[in-house]
Amino acid sequence: MSIQSCFQKKTAALLAAALLLIVAMPCVHADSQYVSNDKVYAKRDTGTVYISEDNFLYNFSGEIAGVTVCGYTGNLRDIEIPEEINGRAVSAIDKDTFAGNKKITSVTIPLSVVDIGEGSFNNCENLETVTLSGGVQVLSNVFCSCPRIKSISFPYGVTEINNSFHHCSSLSKVTFSRSVSKLGDGSFNECGAIREIEWSTGLSYLGDVFDGSSMLSTIHIPKGIVVINGAFDNCAFAEVLELPDSLLYLNSGFNGCTALRRVNFPEGLLFVGDAFRGCTNLSHVNLPASAEIDEVAFADCPNVQIKRKNNGWKVALIAVGVLLLLGGVGAAANIMRTSKDASETEEDKDDEEDTSYPEEDES
Repeated sequence: MSIQSCFQKKTAALLAAALLLIVAMPCVHADSQYVSNDKVYAKRDTGTVYISEDNFLYNFSGEIAGVTVCGYTGNLRDIEIPEEINGRAVSAIDKDTFAGNKKITSVTIPLSVVDIGEGSFNNCENLETVTLSGGVQVLSNVFCSCPRIKSISFPYGVTEINNSFHHCSSLSKVTFSRSVSKLGDGSFNECGAIREIEWSTGLSYLGDVFDGSSMLSTIHIPKGIVVINGAFDNCAFAEVLELPDSLLYLNSGFNGCTALRRVNFPEGLLFVGDAFRGCTNLSHVNLPASAEIDEVAFADCPNVQIKRKNNGWKVALIAVGVLLLLGGVGAAANIMRTSKDASETEEDKDDEEDTSYPEEDES
């Protein structure tokens, strides 16, 4: 075999191997993460920004699978965030992406989006309609100071709302799905137009959320609420407030509600904090004997009368149950009858003489 022939065969073999390697390799950018058909919009310190055919700016996040929308260069007023760009799911909206945008009037967010960055839609002065799809579980500091939003509905999938929608001055109706379990501080503060709330049956925590909702004249706090922490300060409630049986801690919540005259508390309540300061028309409070009361709980309530409910009857029922389990049916019946008579006698005494705050009946 001649040297030239050997050289030609080796060259052909190398070319074939190179071609095979090229075919086997995916077509990627230098960082091996991006496909080659992404159109570069800008190079930034935080990474490369690309632009889609429908004018959405996006980048790639190492923390969340898929792409993150980080801007918009189009002129549409009704914005629909795409579910995918170049075949990859849109999983997030970056912080401050649409903040201060004066053009958009509506936005629709698809199920693929699982994270909305803080400030994403704050101060959008012409934004009227927000449609969420339930992919996002926690909303924190989004849609604040959007004065034209009139209603908002949270779909199943949203579990927690924090510091969002405050200063939305036209917001009048709020609807929560049963998946919402926590409303954190600031969520709907200074939303003076709120008149109607459709509650979540899964809600257990109310933070400082409706402070300043001066048009909220009726309220039916749902069963399941365990903690209330400043939820309805300075609201225009009706005269009577019924608190749910599930409530254990009323740390604060109804300061400055001057229309309140009567509050009925659940038997299992453990603590009342700075909750009714400045409720100037509050006159009748019916508290369980076991509840601890902060010294300023009813500050600046000149007409308040504290009545302690005797909950010994419920304690007796527990004892009855224990005795029944032990087979002491006769003894249980006797204790139940004796405890009931004692409870009725104590309640008759309470009805004859209510005690003014801060002095309280001894239980």
